[in-house]
Amino acid sequence: MQGNIAVSDFLQPDFRPGIFVGQQGKFRTIISAAPFTEQFGQPVLNVKGTVAFQWSFFDDNGNFISTIVTSKGGPLTTIASTASASGYGFFRSGPAINGKDEVAFAALTADFTLDGIFTGPDPVADRVVVSGDTIGAGTVAPSSIQFCQGGINDAGEVAFIAMLDDPTAQFGFRFVVVRAEPLIENQQ
Repeated sequence: MQGNIAVSDFLQPDFRPGIFVGQQGKFRTIISAAPFTEQFGQPVLNVKGTVAFQWSFFDDNGNFISTIVTSKGGPLTTIASTASASGYGFFRSGPAINGKDEVAFAALTADFTLDGIFTGPDPVADRVVVSGDTIGAGTVAPSSIQFCQGGINDAGEVAFIAMLDDPTAQFGFRFVVVRAEPLIENQQ
């Protein structure tokens, strides 16, 4: 595992897209598809060898589905999906994964009411931060959250950048770098 990387690339000679993990010319296939049938986002790899990535495809009814999934090379585990009308509308960034296989990602819900960072299939229960949340004296501005593939650590803390509408700031807004800590079960 030491030194492995995860990549999204194409298999020759027919250009089948896929996700691959390995190093120095020795890669194993996590998933591959027929040409032009599926799309894979840039993967992230944790120290345990688990890969997280965005996978998009057309289902049997012709609906375009996008998912956030993980795998070690066997079956895919779906973390979140656009397949449900009560779930996500689209993912704004690829996922981040920590050493405990916890995943975080930026998304907009299917009903356009929540735009933010989430950690699972339920946009309400698995929400970290969304536009409109209060941070200090400010409120997270719409579509302002920036999240990257290294955005979750092994303590489950999520880091992001956001613009806050803040009446106490010189121009009425300011940018902040935030570390969100997970809730402890009995502390709500």
